Amino acid sequence: MAAAVVQPLSALLDANAAAITTAAAKGISPSVGGTGMTAAASNPFSGFGGSSLFGKPAAAAPAPASAPGTAVSASQWLAHAHTDAASKALAHQHVKLHRFLQVAGYGAETKPYVRARISELARGHCLGEYKWDSGGTGWREKLPTDAEVFVHLFKVSRSPRPCTTHSHTRCTTKRAPSTPRSHPHSLFADVPRLRGGA
Repeated sequence: MAAAVVQPLSALLDANAAAITTAAAKGISPSVGGTGMTAAASNPFSGFGGSSLFGKPAAAAPAPASAPGTAVSASQWLAHAHTDAASKALAHQHVKLHRFLQVAGYGAETKPYVRARISELARGHCLGEYKWDSGGTGWREKLPTDAEVFVHLFKVSRSPRPCTTHSHTRCTTKRAPSTPRSHPHSLFADVPRLRGGA
């Protein structure tokens, strides 16, 4: 499991973070092909003599938060609507990789722990640091256990698309009933069907 899932995932997360940091340090590239909003496009009255509704000249559009080539933070770079193919691909890869960090049933505040735990488990061989009922450095009750992290990694690696509110039934797990049922095939009655609805 370490060689098949955890080590490649850790390497991809590291490479993506490094590429985004490098791209953010270069700044945001200007929009290509006129897809960005200009002062004329943002003023609906610009085709009528350039004045506003009350006859005053329209104010110029505010300058962008950062000029092209000015370094921005990684979060600013990711929030930008990129127009070039390389930046779009990098941002898309970031979204796909970060699905692995959001364990179902836990808040976004657990992502840094999950990322660090994936790195810890990827360092060794045969998952020597794995603890099924707890976790690694900094683990506490409100964080996912290694078992929960691995089930999540497996589910996300097998999921054909990201979890959204529309596909929520595909991305949640159901707990086993507290008492077994008498029918031998009833165990599968609580599992949602993958195709044709929940």
